[in-house]
Amino acid sequence: MTNMYSSDEPGSGAPSLTDASTGARAGRLGAKDVVFFVIAAAAPLGFAVGSTPLAIGRGGIGTAGMFLVVGALLAIFAVGYTAMTRFVPNAGALFSYIAAGLGRPLGLGTAFVAVLAYAIAATGAIGPFAVFASQALASMTGVQTSWEPWAFGALAAMGILGVLNVELNIRVLGVIMVVEVVVLVVLSAAIVFAGGCGRAIAPAVSS
Repeated sequence: MTNMYSSDEPGSGAPSLTDASTGARAGRLGAKDVVFFVIAAAAPLGFAVGSTPLAIGRGGIGTAGMFLVVGALLAIFAVGYTAMTRFVPNAGALFSYIAAGLGRPLGLGTAFVAVLAYAIAATGAIGPFAVFASQALASMTGVQTSWEPWAFGALAAMGILGVLNVELNIRVLGVIMVVEVVVLVVLSAAIVFAGGCGRAIAPAVSS
């Protein structure tokens, strides 16, 4: 398989944009940074945990089947993705793999769809964040706030981080992801030690 996405053209006299040993552009993010960034950006555990009970309640046993089907598809994708890494010198960017396998037009089209999907997901996350942040503040401190300031604050933070250095975003997302995982582990442990969700809720309801 030849690399259809490389910008190096033999005989063109243009300088190489990639590092021969790593395939990454000099002075740019490496594979480790890109992988960490993708995991932090594409693994919103809060959304996953929040939507799973609703999916189970509406879908029943079909939800388990959904996880099996999606897991099988991801396993097939992982095999192909891993096999192509030796032929694609780019440190990340899924669209470069699609361009190498199916052509540049489909690769660029995939990149556009991915950017649009992330933009829609980020926009949709503002509302729930604002509501939950307002409720959390009221629960912990008793201070009542409307959701609008939180929404505008989140929008401002997203805009500022969006124009700053990518490595800063990696660090911020990494810290948020670690905190998110810790919160979920603590919550899950509390529910398990209480004997399950029903027993954990029952005392509060009875009182």
